[in-house]
Amino acid sequence: MIRRLLDRVIDGAMILAEIAITLMMAHITVELIVRWLFRYGLDAVPEIVAYYYMTALTFFALAYVTRGDGHISAEIFTQNLAPRAREILEGVIALALCIFMLVFTWQTVSEAISMTNAGETHQAARMMLLKWPARWYLPIGTAIMAAYALLLAVQKLSGGAAAAAAHK
Repeated sequence: MIRRLLDRVIDGAMILAEIAITLMMAHITVELIVRWLFRYGLDAVPEIVAYYYMTALTFFALAYVTRGDGHISAEIFTQNLAPRAREILEGVIALALCIFMLVFTWQTVSEAISMTNAGETHQAARMMLLKWPARWYLPIGTAIMAAYALLLAVQKLSGGAAAAAAHK
């Protein structure tokens, strides 16, 4: 049940990341067309891309990439380990990842609260752009990744991954 709930959360976060990349492409395309046709640039496009779209894309997709085992790994040192030993090592690494992501979440929540209270903005060419809302993307994305890493660690350290693979 927990796995299914977490999978839905991860899928939802990935949908947000996909929306962000779609909006980013559309926003940049509109900016280029307006600049080409009217010789007028839209305000704050680079800032919106950097603060909102790229941040959402990066942090909302973290757990999805982790779930799909899409991170780069060097298996040269572990390829000759026994399957259970490799699974235990992967469980320990997932636990370390969970701890790191929890610390990262805690730090970014603290920063997001501080910047929200300060009403953080960025001076673009012709406007003040609210910057603080995008600060919340980091703790949301890293908290989801921490939850998935914990689930993965429990599964691997308890031998659940091997049992699940054997039943397929």
